[in-house]
Amino acid sequence: MSLSEQIPYEHIPHPHVAAHRRARPVRVADQLGRGSAPARFNAWLAVKITIVGQNILAAASDKRAEDTYNDAEAVLVQSEKIQEHLMGQDAAIGKLLERVEAIAAKMATATS
Repeated sequence: MSLSEQIPYEHIPHPHVAAHRRARPVRVADQLGRGSAPARFNAWLAVKITIVGQNILAAASDKRAEDTYNDAEAVLVQSEKIQEHLMGQDAAIGKLLERVEAIAAKMATATS
């Protein structure tokens, strides 16, 4: 007895996949109007207006993306400067702490 006979399973394709397989592919000719000349012209004009609008929206989106990138880069540069400043500050605090410890040690030996 084979494994497929031992495990009962029936594949049921998703309705969208089944409908897609039954339908023929979409052709460009199917998208074109078959009405009167004014109707076809109006459809053509609507497509052109839509394309221009999409180009305008794409340009605006590209500008926003570039601005966002530049803002993120500025934040990164600022954080690097802050990190360098803090490292310098840590070094200065370390030197001051060494001096305080040396003074405290001298005072401890002087009082004993």
